[in-house]
Amino acid sequence: MDSRCISALLMGLRYSWWMAKHNSHHANPNKEDADPDVHSTVLVLTPGATIRRKGIPAEISRFQGWFLLPLLCFEGLNLHVASLKMLLFASGVRHRIAELLMIIARHSALAVFLLAHLPPGKALAFLGVQLVVFGVMLGGAFALDHIGMPTVPRGVHLDF
Repeated sequence: MDSRCISALLMGLRYSWWMAKHNSHHANPNKEDADPDVHSTVLVLTPGATIRRKGIPAEISRFQGWFLLPLLCFEGLNLHVASLKMLLFASGVRHRIAELLMIIARHSALAVFLLAHLPPGKALAFLGVQLVVFGVMLGGAFALDHIGMPTVPRGVHLDF
């Protein structure tokens, strides 16, 4: 329960969503069609994904290294949205009400605090900078450990 409270109250993310994503990644690390982190709609991480892209997405993927830092600026917002989408729309979610209440409390408390101490424009700018820093720092920490690692076909057994 402590991890759930830390995740929801301090970061505004759903703990079960993160653990499901994390566990399925580590159960099939870098396996095509099995690791959710290898399948990306934005970045191309395998040769097969490069071949499947056509038009503008294919052109963008040729220069994706240049887009990594700008994309990380939006990753904080992306994590919050993905967490809330699962919490609100997925079926069979355990602790839905408790986590939703904690996330609403966190976001409400942050909004009240910011608006009590800053004008609305500066409060919105502060929130934007906080989300950008969160995304860049979290994405930077994970990128160092994950980008550049070899990917393998689904049927291959890896022994680390």
